[in-house]
Amino acid sequence: MLGSRDGGGFTSTSCCERLSEVNGELTVRPPKTAASRRQIALPTQLVETLAAHLAAHPPVEGFVFTALSGALLRRSNFRGRVFLPAVRASVGEPMRFHDLRHSHVAALLAQGEHPKVIQTRLGHSSIKVTLDRYGHLFDGLDVAAAERLNETLVAHRAEHTRNKPKNNVAELHPKNSETP
Repeated sequence: MLGSRDGGGFTSTSCCERLSEVNGELTVRPPKTAASRRQIALPTQLVETLAAHLAAHPPVEGFVFTALSGALLRRSNFRGRVFLPAVRASVGEPMRFHDLRHSHVAALLAQGEHPKVIQTRLGHSSIKVTLDRYGHLFDGLDVAAAERLNETLVAHRAEHTRNKPKNNVAELHPKNSETP
């Protein structure tokens, strides 16, 4: 469910529910955990896409995505009619709907987002859950960290060479002589 439109964006509502389909039975339930009830920022492009969707298909009983008839959306129907054709036309099978969550994490890590931000976006109860579940995606980040550290060392060496100190001790962040 999604809240109301607010200045081109969206705000969450105090009610937060999830739709479950078990053995063909649809039920609306509260989120699984307290951490599942959260607000996250959405990219502007996604906000614009959702706004266009809502203009064409107003929410039914607070649900943003419904069947064409306005009825609650069944996972099995959505998967066969919408999701799998989209997967086949793009990345190809096998791909599960939940893999979109994993792709979200991979994209956030690739752009250097902090694990705490990822934890909050995913609604994990602790940073440990996030690191345990997605830790394998951090492997390539060590090389990037080493490259950034190298840039710092090269810059420091260049500064050190230009301003050779009188002793063998060099400050990484020299104090401003005007500040007491």
